[in-house]
Amino acid sequence: MGIGLLAWQVVLMRQMTPPGASIGEAGRLVLGQTRWGALWLARQGFLFAVCSVLFWQIRRWPGKTAGRLSWLVASGVLALLTVQSLTGHAAGADHSPQLAIVVDVLHLLAACIWLGGLAALLVALLVFWQQNRASFLRLAGEAGRAFSPLAALSVGVLIATGLYSMGRQVASPDALVTTLYGQALAGKVGLVLIAGTFGLGNALLLHPTLAQPLARRLGRAPGRTLLSSNRLPQLLVAEALLGLAVLLATGLITATPPPRGPEFTVAAEEIPATLSQAADDLVVTLAVKPNRPGPNVFTILSASTLRPPPAIVLRVLVHFSRREGEAELVTTVAHELEPGRYLLMGDYLTQAGPWQVEVAIQRDGLPDAVARFPWVVAPPGTARPLVLSKQSFTTLLTLAAAGALLLVALAVGVMHRRITLVQGGSNS
Repeated sequence: MGIGLLAWQVVLMRQMTPPGASIGEAGRLVLGQTRWGALWLARQGFLFAVCSVLFWQIRRWPGKTAGRLSWLVASGVLALLTVQSLTGHAAGADHSPQLAIVVDVLHLLAACIWLGGLAALLVALLVFWQQNRASFLRLAGEAGRAFSPLAALSVGVLIATGLYSMGRQVASPDALVTTLYGQALAGKVGLVLIAGTFGLGNALLLHPTLAQPLARRLGRAPGRTLLSSNRLPQLLVAEALLGLAVLLATGLITATPPPRGPEFTVAAEEIPATLSQAADDLVVTLAVKPNRPGPNVFTILSASTLRPPPAIVLRVLVHFSRREGEAELVTTVAHELEPGRYLLMGDYLTQAGPWQVEVAIQRDGLPDAVARFPWVVAPPGTARPLVLSKQSFTTLLTLAAAGALLLVALAVGVMHRRITLVQGGSNS
């Protein structure tokens, strides 16, 4: 797969190079002069190192170095996942890309533990099925009971980190339902939930103590189980197939640009043509054309409600700032075209989305009259129509991720306590 990705990048690079450039020259440009090429080399290097150490560990399994080699493999896998995250959408996050990368690494690690462990469990059980079918269910139960706590924790971490990343990559509910990225992500979430349902079935089969309270609530007779133990192989295969579908959905998401631009948070009806505000005895009107990021023409009208006006206007100051609190503060002076009409030209609005525009009118012998306009700059192109909501749900998903992570931490604490009690009882 890595060679295929490299070949595709080389083909794209050759299309951008001058006519007559060879494939070798395009390959050298990709590997030697692009960030993607450097990360590709790092990824292949870590992958080769991990595979080499695993091969050595398998051959030297009875030796004393197996534990040390396991730490080397774990370190190599973390490095490999970090490089993979650096090539993904997390590295392009608008805010806190370092945290986004760390969360993405945890997301990939949890997916590897869940799906990789499930695949290894299935392969081992299928081999045993061919050799000794009589003891298959007993072995499957023992192996599943050992793996199910780790799988449950991995799915919990997967959900928590997925919610956080979703809040950073998907700008709004409209972005979720109207774009290929959002639809693929919603499909992935649905597949994970269905796979989790099958995993719950496996847990009920492997841990009868968990199934008994649920069976009583459903009115089952004592001793009767919710599911037959003969269903365990089918449930494991179904969970694995759903995990494969999750991987395919992840591939589609990775190849699709995330919908995190202002066109998904700015509704057409929120974009003003003009706004008016009262400031002391003045009525101040602001108009911006074309109201796009970049150069704009600002027209300011000012009229006093008193006759005669209490003082002449000395000058008009215009102050621009982002409403999100970003450090983008600019103050400039508008030019008077005629009494009560002022003009300003320039690229003061650098981004689409919400801005705060303050117009301060200075008059002789009077305090400044300040009109504050909550302005919205239209995104490039045509504004998308409102479908569900263009309200950002980053905060909501971040809180949900924190709650899911707290539940995972509580589950880890409960599991650790149970293990400690079991070990204490066996030692006594």
